[in-house]
Amino acid sequence: MPQSLGGFFMQLHFPQPDFRGFLVLTQTAISPPHPDMNSVILDLDAFRVDPESTSDDQIWTLLEELRKTKNIFFEGSITDKTRDLFGARKEY
Repeated sequence: MPQSLGGFFMQLHFPQPDFRGFLVLTQTAISPPHPDMNSVILDLDAFRVDPESTSDDQIWTLLEELRKTKNIFFEGSITDKTRDLFGARKEY
């Protein structure tokens, strides 16, 4: 196979039994800002198709679980070298 790559698109769906939903990881190459660089988009979507939550507290709890899962997948998808590109992390 050739050793050069003109582009790619990958999408993975991970069932999440903790909140009865999914995490979808999408990754694709984009044009880099400099010829000697590679650029990639990493998109993570955590969701639940049929939420049974009805109260505000239940919805906020679900949103926090989705956020936590998304962050775990993000941190597991990047290297320390990539992490250093972002600078200091701020919690919101």
